[in-house]
Amino acid sequence: MGNLSYLIGKAIEKLLLAIPALGSILPESLTSWVLTILVEIAVVWVAATWTKRRSTYIFASVLLIGGIIIAITLAMMYYKTWGIEPPVPHETDKAASHIKPVPDNPTPQETEPRIPPNTLHIPQDPYPIPGNLSFLLGTDPVTIKIDFYIQKSEVTVGDFRPFFDTLSKAQQNALYGWDEWGEEGPVANITWQLATDYAKWRSKQTGHHWRLPDKKEWMVALIKLKVDPNKAILGYNTPTDDKGNKRPERAGESGSTHLFANLREWSWEPCITSNGEKGHFTHGKSYHADPNKLLNVFLCYARSSHSLGFRLVSGEPPS
Repeated sequence: MGNLSYLIGKAIEKLLLAIPALGSILPESLTSWVLTILVEIAVVWVAATWTKRRSTYIFASVLLIGGIIIAITLAMMYYKTWGIEPPVPHETDKAASHIKPVPDNPTPQETEPRIPPNTLHIPQDPYPIPGNLSFLLGTDPVTIKIDFYIQKSEVTVGDFRPFFDTLSKAQQNALYGWDEWGEEGPVANITWQLATDYAKWRSKQTGHHWRLPDKKEWMVALIKLKVDPNKAILGYNTPTDDKGNKRPERAGESGSTHLFANLREWSWEPCITSNGEKGHFTHGKSYHADPNKLLNVFLCYARSSHSLGFRLVSGEPPS
């Protein structure tokens, strides 16, 4: 009796250890049912060992053998060994099985593609200065050592508004004229620090590293886009509002990227103004600039301006 008790006890132990593997091949409901049978057998076997009654030993042995047979039978049925077909899922169940669940809190990588949208890719390379830009940028080639992506349009009021809503009341009240041009118009009158803060906020929201461009990056973007300064939004071809006042173009209004002119744009590069103040360079020309005076595309500003906006680039900053 002692040997029989030991052997059957070991068999139960092995079966209980096999439950995780059984769960990987059988449906959850069947696995739970088999587990229940084996637990009941184990309870009876413990009772038999404690009472040392021969009839209880025999009863537990029969249950054990029956449980093994049932487990094998269920597995064979599930794998169609006996030609028994599993239930056919409903058509709606088939369709639902191909739908990926939407996470409750999507990560930045799930909300925005790997390549930033609405951007132009600028690969690392030396860029010769074309003839129509040499009077502005000089003749020496501009070399970019790190790839980056630059936005095809200026940051709009609609882009900036979600960030504006996160600012304190004091910060919001200090801003004026930033949304004058409407949701699709460029955001204006923004300080360099606030533009930089927006870039950091956008980086957290999208998972991309956003920042202001430097002068070289702006120059090669002009070259890559084959910008013609003579067709830029300047004083002679600036659109007007309902009252006849000149205004900058909205994003995509004429198909232009407004990279050379529409609003001046902040650079991340620091500088010293003619008054000795610490400031940062700006690129390009504003919509009311004199088209006969296109020089000085890089000016140093220490404060925000009604004719000054910004756009961002995505990529590691140049060394």
